Amino acid sequence: MNNLHQYIPLLSKVRLFNGIDEDTLEDLSQKWSYMLRKYQKGEIIMAEQSDMEYIGILLGGNAYGYRSTEEGKNVILARMTQGAVFADILAGAPMRKSPIAIRAESECKVLFIHYDSYIQSCIGNTHIGTRLIMNYVESVSSRYFELHDRVRCLIMPSLRAKIMSCLQSYCPGRGKPFAIPFDRSSMAEYINADRSALSRELAKMKSEGIIDYRKNIFKLT
Repeated sequence: MNNLHQYIPLLSKVRLFNGIDEDTLEDLSQKWSYMLRKYQKGEIIMAEQSDMEYIGILLGGNAYGYRSTEEGKNVILARMTQGAVFADILAGAPMRKSPIAIRAESECKVLFIHYDSYIQSCIGNTHIGTRLIMNYVESVSSRYFELHDRVRCLIMPSLRAKIMSCLQSYCPGRGKPFAIPFDRSSMAEYINADRSALSRELAKMKSEGIIDYRKNIFKLT
């Protein structure tokens, strides 16, 4: 029995396999060269400057991608939860080393599918193969917009503008409460700010009636 069997329902909801039913996905998984790995909180899932021939899928837990500055500070670039896909761009770009590292934020289980075997599984079935290639392109394309939002946040001229840019990327609509995947420390790292300065600015924005919040639940008022 394919030891991926228990994860097929989850994989069917992953962007890479959008539109692929569970039975077909089970058959496709027989063609993959893959690894299943477990990581404890704090362990490195993918090191900076590493070569990557595998597409990673987070089957459980939370992780974050970050880059270290010359001063040794970690700047968070992305947060990942169950079902997140990573290294898909890197796996399709041979001879390029990873510009970021990925660390487990909690206990994680990760599926690594060898890029070549993923592409090979697209061959032989025109309909399914076309769907898989389209999904891969959509997954890669989505990184552009994620990067755009990230850069927009970082280049904002003030701390308040960075905070608003970060919150707006998660906000479903003005006046509606929403959760962000950060505590204060990780939010400060994400917007590249001092934690104390961030806390002071959040409190000031709350007192001015611009936002309301409780822990990681926010509302733009």
